[in-house]
Amino acid sequence: MDFVEATDALMRKLTADDLAELFGCSKQSVHQARVNPASVSYRSPPPNWEDAACRAATKQAMYFLDLAGKLHRHADNREPLEKRIAKLRQQLAELKKRVSTS
Repeated sequence: MDFVEATDALMRKLTADDLAELFGCSKQSVHQARVNPASVSYRSPPPNWEDAACRAATKQAMYFLDLAGKLHRHADNREPLEKRIAKLRQQLAELKKRVSTS
């Protein structure tokens, strides 16, 4: 992995389109739910947005853990980071279980 690939991967983010698909609503609904509730253009967030957001955060966390592992393969002191990544993966797996059962 070169510098451009690594930095492109680090700058990955979700767009309003991604969130709309995730929440099962329109892009406009996402934007309207994000404005100040006192605004006339405010709309309530989609139902069950918390569960969908939790799943998305877990997926993003796994993505960045995988990226950290790939980047670390090129570093000198691999052992301590690999242990931390393994621990974080275990914590994410437990979180995934809790999300899928709720």
